[in-house]
Amino acid sequence: MPAEVAARLSRLARERGATPFMATLAAFKVLLSRYTGSTDIAVGTPVSGRDRAEAQQMLGLFLNTLVLRTDLSGDPGFGEVLTRLREGALDDYGHQEVPFERLVNALAPERDPSRTPLFSAMFLWEGADGQDSRETDDGGAGGWRWSGSRSARGPPSST
Repeated sequence: MPAEVAARLSRLARERGATPFMATLAAFKVLLSRYTGSTDIAVGTPVSGRDRAEAQQMLGLFLNTLVLRTDLSGDPGFGEVLTRLREGALDDYGHQEVPFERLVNALAPERDPSRTPLFSAMFLWEGADGQDSRETDDGGAGGWRWSGSRSARGPPSST
């Protein structure tokens, strides 16, 4: 994402008490809503799983998938979408230690082997410096790199 666009999105996020990650995810969800015609948008995103002090020095992969769901009904403006996403995401992050598999088993959705359960698109966030900076607020210095998105119906894309 060009630095100028990233800086403007960062300012908007700051004004709404959100992070650049949340603002970019909100834009992605608006795009998905327009393409699909759906107002209930669920997107998966990876979380590190290293929130506990005892896991900080351990070797191995502690990755979990978090489902971030947002209601876009009522034709909200982008500021309202960002507010809804922020509130939902903060609540969802409070449950990030629940393994994705346990969530799927508890909800028992109708399964389709060609799709990931609970969401059809995944959102990956990487700052321009290559670091996961979903909680930083650097004002977009240097821009952001769109590291890719993957839909259950299409190949990964990157720009």
